[in-house]
Amino acid sequence: ARHERVSQFCVANLRKSQNVYPVASKNTQTAGLGPLQLSNRTLLNRTKTGICSMQKSQIIISRDEIQRRVCELGKQITADYAGSRLVVIGVLNGAFVFVADLIRQIDLDLEIDFIRVASYGSKTTSTGTISFTKDIEISLADKEVLLVDDIVDTGRTLSYIKKVFRERDAQSVRVCALIDKRERRQIAVNLDYVGFKIDQGFLVGYGLDFAEQHRQLPDILQLTNQP
Repeated sequence: ARHERVSQFCVANLRKSQNVYPVASKNTQTAGLGPLQLSNRTLLNRTKTGICSMQKSQIIISRDEIQRRVCELGKQITADYAGSRLVVIGVLNGAFVFVADLIRQIDLDLEIDFIRVASYGSKTTSTGTISFTKDIEISLADKEVLLVDDIVDTGRTLSYIKKVFRERDAQSVRVCALIDKRERRQIAVNLDYVGFKIDQGFLVGYGLDFAEQHRQLPDILQLTNQP
């Protein structure tokens, strides 16, 4: 009933389930915009000192593709966790948009909390340092945990978080990642739910940032000239 009431767009556009994850297309289109309008965009970056720079970017996952995939993930998670005590834990800051959309497609009772893990800062590559700057505030004992992250890169941070949550007596710890990016993967991690696979590139939009900017963009873009 909830999906019929809230997600008519999603239900109407759900694609048949597949055994492979969607790969981001290079020639996405959005209603009302042609491919040339979507293919390139110049982003304005402002540093802490007020100095501005221009970054060229290319949309690689459109807002429509994102919403369709989020609907599919929500449907799958609903089926997999039926009858469970589900806790959704989002990784700040990057996953907050994804989490907000995803939980509204999960037709189950659930708890939600957030953590913040310092790993990226203002650089375009992972620092390799793992530290919690915000921890969860609810008990995980005997509950099914779904960790929701925006992008899995080296795998180090995710591996550490899963270990910590298992030690807190969670019944299970699974992972839902918007982006599986294997360009710099250092530790093998099992991703139970994946939105899109992308081989390489620095991404912004839909919660992803460069120096805390561009999170508000509705599409996912790749910076074509590295910061």
